[in-house]
Amino acid sequence: MAASADNTILRSEDGVIVDAAGTRWSLRGGQVVVNGIVDQTSRDVLVLAYEHGRIWQENAARLWWSKSSPGDSWSPPYGTPVSPLVGVASPDNTVVVGAVLSGIAKPGVTDANGDRYTITADHRVAVNGTVDPTTARVIALAYENGRVYQENADRRWWSKGSAAEAWAPAYGTRHSPIPPGSTPPTVTYFSGSTVDYTDTVAPPEYAVLAVDDGDRPVTFTYHGRNVAAGVIQNLEGTLALDVEGLLTNSGTILTRPSIGNSFTTIDIAAGAMFRNTGQIILQRGQVGALTASLHVIGDGTFRNDGQIRITGGSSDDIAMHGSFINTGSIAIDDAFGTHHSLVTTGNIRNAGTIENHNQTLIQFGQSGPPGSGPTNAFFLNTGTIEGLYDVSHMTIAAGAFVHAADAYTVHDYHGTLVNEGRILATGAASTIEIAAPLQQRAGGRVDIENGGTVQLDARSDGGIIHITSGMLAFGGDRIAFHGPAGASGFHVPVSLDGDRAAFNFARTDIAAEFRPAAYGGDLLVRLAGSLAPEQIADIKLLGGYHASQFHVSGSEVLFTRAD
Repeated sequence: MAASADNTILRSEDGVIVDAAGTRWSLRGGQVVVNGIVDQTSRDVLVLAYEHGRIWQENAARLWWSKSSPGDSWSPPYGTPVSPLVGVASPDNTVVVGAVLSGIAKPGVTDANGDRYTITADHRVAVNGTVDPTTARVIALAYENGRVYQENADRRWWSKGSAAEAWAPAYGTRHSPIPPGSTPPTVTYFSGSTVDYTDTVAPPEYAVLAVDDGDRPVTFTYHGRNVAAGVIQNLEGTLALDVEGLLTNSGTILTRPSIGNSFTTIDIAAGAMFRNTGQIILQRGQVGALTASLHVIGDGTFRNDGQIRITGGSSDDIAMHGSFINTGSIAIDDAFGTHHSLVTTGNIRNAGTIENHNQTLIQFGQSGPPGSGPTNAFFLNTGTIEGLYDVSHMTIAAGAFVHAADAYTVHDYHGTLVNEGRILATGAASTIEIAAPLQQRAGGRVDIENGGTVQLDARSDGGIIHITSGMLAFGGDRIAFHGPAGASGFHVPVSLDGDRAAFNFARTDIAAEFRPAAYGGDLLVRLAGSLAPEQIADIKLLGGYHASQFHVSGSEVLFTRAD
């Protein structure tokens, strides 16, 4: 029989080591067994190893002895604490955060003696599966310069050079052993793993790879106050982040398919919050057919103070019942034809930037018949909402009840878009639909540039709309008048800043008249072909215009400055 390889290690009575002479070495009852005969000179043996032609034993005192043949004596006489094992210790900067409650993977750190350190479900250190009763409230393990470190919930560190030593210093230290800027190996969790985080702060160098090789997800559950400061990668599996307290991501959460589809879910419990101050990235896979999806669900609060960039994904990115707050940036820049959505029955506040390059639905408030849910839901925009690039399309919709009336669609909206910032549609056929009453306060403005379109509900009030080049639309398949708007339905002054503009009313039975007034005038739009024509819009125009600049073409009232 061939000799065992270097670094062959036995920790149980299962298995055997074969030396170069064919002698068989094993363990039985804490003693070394040679070709089936117990070596009576050995006791309390924990580990048997083979290294460079010598048999090594380690006992409970964490001391090592060796011999090269059965007839030799074990040496040195009093043992040595220096491990003979080569390359079995974890690399420097290895970091493990959280307790693995279940699953195939048991991430931990290994010292030079081959002893394996892990975090138990009740947040203690276990050495080779045996709980160390002197530890408690452990949130992280690290390996640095031949020493194993533990960090507890008080953010204090202790270390030891071997399992037999006591943790030192006696009262711990706040100095982290992990050098700034170091890059540790990635910790991999396999399908079915469940990891518990309670009051943890993962170091900036922490990285985790979630691998789902079956139909069971990898689940991280966060209790208390947690910070994920490193990199969480989901490259080919299903990763669930269950937030039951406060989880702050100051690092990076990356979902990108490599050899399989990737799905990441952030489930926020009622009263809990997920806060992103770092990056959340959703990318397309290298193979076009692979899918990356990010789902945010639950009754808690999602707050983005960092960056969210979606360049690949599915149609139901966010579907929750709590509040959605953005003070950072959200960019949706996916391949054309892929739909994205941010849907919540709660409120939305945007003080940052929401940038759409594709097709996106943002919906807030309860949907259903009148009386079926709260009617005071709101989307408060104090930042910037942008529809960029050609053929991008964003719909901002309040929860609504849709029914038929007059052959047009009527909405009983359950919410209002309050704009104190900027709404911009720019680019040929770039459209922003506002399927909600628009209430603009001081500083609120809607800008239409470079052939863009903003489609409004007729019940809009305050602020200003600037049309440099593009179209302001009313009605349509998704947004329509709530009955005839009447002269009192639309109260947003419009400034025609370019040479061309259009007002679309989604019906062809219209007539228009411009009436000059001080500082501008009124564009009156009525239903044509009636003895008592019904006025459907009175749009206040800011600036100097004359009647010959306006004419009706189909469903549109066109403005051309050169006329």
